[in-house]
Amino acid sequence: YQLVVTFIVAVMAMGAVGALGPSLPAFAFFVAPMALAMVARLLLQGGAVFLGIGVVALFYVALVLRIWREFHGALSATIRTRFENEDLIAQLRRSQEALADTVDSLPEAVAMFDAEDRLVLCNRKYVQAQTGFDDAAAIVGKSFAELVRLSVAKGEAIEPEFAGDVQAWVAERIRRREQEAGMAPRVYRIADGRWMLTGISRTRAGGIVAVRTDITRQREIENSLKAALDEQELIFEGATTGIAFVKERAIVRCNRRFAEMFGYARE
Repeated sequence: YQLVVTFIVAVMAMGAVGALGPSLPAFAFFVAPMALAMVARLLLQGGAVFLGIGVVALFYVALVLRIWREFHGALSATIRTRFENEDLIAQLRRSQEALADTVDSLPEAVAMFDAEDRLVLCNRKYVQAQTGFDDAAAIVGKSFAELVRLSVAKGEAIEPEFAGDVQAWVAERIRRREQEAGMAPRVYRIADGRWMLTGISRTRAGGIVAVRTDITRQREIENSLKAALDEQELIFEGATTGIAFVKERAIVRCNRRFAEMFGYARE
């Protein structure tokens, strides 16, 4: 009977290692009374057999304590690591949300591609300009070639030499993009008549960052200014009187009529 009780106590003590592993007080209050009572009973009962069983039980209690210590340490480390990872994930999520919010509030259309040429980040302006969609999630993960096909599908004009061959146009767009990476921004006109300024840069990881700015308003202002200057130049040159601009007693500009009045070429 005492051996059966000893076995039951040993099983309960071992089970407590897993059940009460996180808390030393709980483990101690559960195991200590029955374990110490059992060992004391065996050692004080007398007889070689009971003394031997008591010594074995004492070593077993020490072993259980060692196992609990190792289990508690591993469990605590696991829990600590989990909380640290969750904190890091939360920080990373907040950083990503802040970055996405910042990129989305930029006036330019911005897109970032990884080394495999797949879109990893963009703002709403890029989505609308490139594909006509409204949600960046609809195109994140797609390759640049897929985005070009979406642009063609929404009505983007294909240059005449590539008309009817979408695949050749896609290959040409990829070639030009690779060629323009790291060069000065390029100005071009898209299908709906707007003017765009696009700069393409390489990242250290081998990806691409594209920034597209709508400069239609600036172009309209420049064209208006150029027209006004051309009109002024036409009036200046067509005047029947001689006109000259003099700075520090030197002629810096004059019309053709002024030069003719003095018998000189304007230059």
